[in-house]
Amino acid sequence: DSYGSSIYSSEMVEICSAWGNFCVLRGEHYTPIAAPSIIASLFLLAPLVGALWTVNKTQKELNEIEEELKETQRELSNLEASAATSTPAEGVPTDDEGWVVPAVLEDENGCSYFGEKRVPLGPPTGGNGIGRLSEVIATEGLICRETPGDYAFDWHRAPREQFIVNLDGAVEVEVGDGSRKVIPAGSMFFVSDTTGRGHVSRAVNGKARMSLFIPTVVDAIDHKE
Repeated sequence: DSYGSSIYSSEMVEICSAWGNFCVLRGEHYTPIAAPSIIASLFLLAPLVGALWTVNKTQKELNEIEEELKETQRELSNLEASAATSTPAEGVPTDDEGWVVPAVLEDENGCSYFGEKRVPLGPPTGGNGIGRLSEVIATEGLICRETPGDYAFDWHRAPREQFIVNLDGAVEVEVGDGSRKVIPAGSMFFVSDTTGRGHVSRAVNGKARMSLFIPTVVDAIDHKE
């Protein structure tokens, strides 16, 4: 009953010896302080302090790991984009029949998707090896275009059916189902998604691009999915 209360000095020895406590002088009184209680409290607080330190350290490590992951992601994105632009010009894929041109087409619901346009080539002509030629493809003209390195054109329809020739830079194209494809420099592709949601096109690796638009007469060439 005397713990934490003031007692007279004549009672100090008896009470303090029973508790094994320290006694603090307060005026004419002594107040017993339980040393075991203080020590026990310190032992009880120690794990809590340790836990708080561990949590703080863990959070710091997690933050560092998160930053490292972000940096790694940035490096991977840069490498992927760099690979797309540093790859030698691929030209146009061919087979025995002719050119197989990558294309952005649309289904009956107006959803764009990746497909192919075929440009048949005839047999080699001329004794001096001038190569294989296609038939004349009906076009409506030629448009020269330059897009900046931060080019990012959100969903849009192709203004017309046309070939696009990348002269010195790549472009990334995204279609209706979220699929993406990088068309490298030196390559040609075809777009005909003129009625639906369209597609997204973006610059690659922050590089400006010079390209040619070659509008064609509607249905001038067939497509292959």
